[in-house]
Amino acid sequence: MRTFGAVAWQNFVCTMREPALLVAVLAALCLLALAPLGTAFGFHEQQGLVRDIGLSTVFLGGILAAMIAGTRRESDALRALIMARPIGPGAYFLGGFAGVALAAAVAGGAIACMGAVLLRDSAGIAFDREGWAYAAAAVLLALGAGAWRNIRAGRSFPAGALGALCVLSAAAACIALMRAPGGGLRAALSDADVLLLQAEALTLCAGLAVLCAVWAGSMLLGRPGGMLAGGAVIVLGQTKEYFGAALDAIPLPLGPLVPNFQLVWGGDFFYGDITVLPGSFVAQGAAALCAWSAAAVLLGLACFPCRAGRGIRAPELGVR
Repeated sequence: MRTFGAVAWQNFVCTMREPALLVAVLAALCLLALAPLGTAFGFHEQQGLVRDIGLSTVFLGGILAAMIAGTRRESDALRALIMARPIGPGAYFLGGFAGVALAAAVAGGAIACMGAVLLRDSAGIAFDREGWAYAAAAVLLALGAGAWRNIRAGRSFPAGALGALCVLSAAAACIALMRAPGGGLRAALSDADVLLLQAEALTLCAGLAVLCAVWAGSMLLGRPGGMLAGGAVIVLGQTKEYFGAALDAIPLPLGPLVPNFQLVWGGDFFYGDITVLPGSFVAQGAAALCAWSAAAVLLGLACFPCRAGRGIRAPELGVR
């Protein structure tokens, strides 16, 4: 268990220090802030359009974060840990997955919290200066805190900035959701805000499913294999609603290996007469994606020893 925890921690720290991960989160936040500008002529459907586009941005940002986290390379600290103690394939595979999953959850959580700030229920959502002020303050403070902390400690800049951004975005989301549109505090969330949070929860679960495919593919076939596995899951998961019968007809059991994203996520939540999703629907959708994710990880773990412990031997790590 100590070996598992050490591998998980080193993978988490290594992933959090990836500059590309910070860039992906900041790009998603910029797109969230610009979402209202593309719906200026949406008229009475403007709020639904903004939330649809914003949730799509959260979905894509979470997938991009999963891709980056799942295909990261081993750090020098992890290589030193491997050389210092024997690490079995199971501890290396599952510990590494736990670390990158936590890092991806931090990045995805920062995007989701900022989405809750910018897309919450408020009058005139396209011109909600208060939400934009919360978001800008959280981003600027996070970048400043990360720069100050890491320059003093002599560490890489992205690690502290991304961690601070997660904490500050969560604080900004709490403050924004507590405030009523007309000012003051409110005792309970509106149905529109509950619907937004439900959709974001399902979106994060979908990102976890993609991360599992990327991680298993990258551990078995390297970074290109991880990218291809993640891309295949995204494409097939989005089209399974229409081509599921064709997948089930193939002799290989491809149908159960692909999650159906259309059943648990979609912009249609914000149109029509839907106010709040049933709790059973959210629970079943999240449970289905988590179960699929666990099955994907276990399948990758079962195949991993066939690679003779790929990544845990000194010659393969380039260590002399």
